[in-house]
Amino acid sequence: PGIGARNLRECLLIQAYRIPDFSPLAIEILEKHYDALKELRYANIAKSLGITTEAVQIAIHELSKLTPHPGTQIGDAPLQTIIPDMTIVETKPGEFGVIMKNNSFPRLRINSMYKMLLKNQSTSKEDKEYIREKLNAANTFIRSIDNRHSTMFLVMQAIVDRQHDFFTKGPEYLKPMILQDIADTVKRDPSTVNRVTNGKYVETPYGVYELKQFFTSSITQKDGSEMSSARILDSIKTLIEGEDHKKPLSDQAITDALEKLGIHAARRTVAKYREEELKILPARLRKTIS
Repeated sequence: PGIGARNLRECLLIQAYRIPDFSPLAIEILEKHYDALKELRYANIAKSLGITTEAVQIAIHELSKLTPHPGTQIGDAPLQTIIPDMTIVETKPGEFGVIMKNNSFPRLRINSMYKMLLKNQSTSKEDKEYIREKLNAANTFIRSIDNRHSTMFLVMQAIVDRQHDFFTKGPEYLKPMILQDIADTVKRDPSTVNRVTNGKYVETPYGVYELKQFFTSSITQKDGSEMSSARILDSIKTLIEGEDHKKPLSDQAITDALEKLGIHAARRTVAKYREEELKILPARLRKTIS
């Protein structure tokens, strides 16, 4: 935590808020007395807060548990390259098809030598029974892989059909969709749909997406229609990214701004999405200190 912070104060606050039972006094010093802290004016801090200098020093000792360079913790971690399992291509204006990548489903076949051994007169009866048993198991495995391959193709095509606006207009047009919706379309159990989409990625005209990103909950709008939570999240993120950092938007201000965009969401929903989904600090901690 803290890697994407705009300054050292915000970096430390992000870390402090993530630690359960972290010293409230230490957080208050970071929030309200950061300049005095930088200049080591502990007595001034103590006087302003009406506490002893010793209490301030104890709080500052808590701050020493935080790291001013959080990126060093992962600096040597290898980067993970995502290779899409499928690609969505526009076959004709407004129509899209699914192309499966061979890297996800390699072509499997049984070595013909084993079939020749079954026909060979010199192969013992016991060996033939053993080979036949293993060949049956191999054929069952290959059929299972082929079935998974075809199921994933059907699932992805069903997603493309249901999320047509996403592929023609953009990510902001992602519709609410759950596993059951696709399961009903491809006539499979929701658990099967979940298995074949888990950890799989698709290359779209708008970048690479994990399949689970297409499954989103919804919020009922004033006119009774349903709006994807993903679209609301994107709108909240866009509003915060465009805010005045000296006067950041409160959750209520974001709620009001969403209403002007035709998006209805309760303030508590906005707060939950901001904090839990987007991992963005509240307005008072996003304020830039000049």
